[in-house]
Amino acid sequence: MESNPEYLGQRLTVPEHLQAIYSHFYFAENRSKQTMKQTLLPSFQVMLIFSLGAPISIQLQNQKTLIVDRYLMLGPVKQAIEYQLPPKSEIIVIHFLGDGFYRLFGCGRVDPQFESSLDEDCFMGMRKELDQLSDATSRSEYLISVGESYLRDAPDVNLNFAHNRSQQPQIKRTAEKYGKNIRTLQLQYQKQLGFSAKEYSRYQRFIQAIESIQSCVDRALVVNWAEIVFECGYYDQSHLIRDFKHYLHLSPSQYLDIQCQVCGVPT
Repeated sequence: MESNPEYLGQRLTVPEHLQAIYSHFYFAENRSKQTMKQTLLPSFQVMLIFSLGAPISIQLQNQKTLIVDRYLMLGPVKQAIEYQLPPKSEIIVIHFLGDGFYRLFGCGRVDPQFESSLDEDCFMGMRKELDQLSDATSRSEYLISVGESYLRDAPDVNLNFAHNRSQQPQIKRTAEKYGKNIRTLQLQYQKQLGFSAKEYSRYQRFIQAIESIQSCVDRALVVNWAEIVFECGYYDQSHLIRDFKHYLHLSPSQYLDIQCQVCGVPT
């Protein structure tokens, strides 16, 4: 739980039997008199956000600010998203893992066509139940019960290997294993997970770079950019910069400066 007494933020884990569906739940409440700004980093996960209390605002890249007074589905989240919590606002965020959103609601990507085909009563009913519960634990228990009630059977072809850091997506090998056409499997991958294997491979490379930078910051070491470029599989430093601009709208050096400030490390 975050330590600021006027901003209550709590991340709760899920039971083992639902860990292939949910990554975690996040609960936040602004009890201060000031609007608080937060950032969602790219996670390649679908998120379902419930807004309780005062409406919150979310700024998507190159789009108008969204005002959320009930609920909003996002994802897979592939770029940083800024949001603002005004006084007396409260949010509940469900982070889905892998094809979890697909197995609950039948789609891996959130888009207007999919959203319009859903029964709105499903999400409004969830919001009403959450609003009537008073604490994070009881709300978490309710969301777990929803997962258990609506969970679909796992697909016959397991595509969640994409979320195993030790294995990069191997569409061709998986197609051979299950006797599937490669193109068919690529389309199934996109449908269930909401992104292509190529997109996820790029994201994994970026996350590896982030972890390398954070490791240097934690140990107060000077970041060797050439080493990061080589170890993470980038062609050159400009290639690394493009990925940081794409995911975070920051250069690697700007990101490093922010991390050093947060951790109290001199630059």
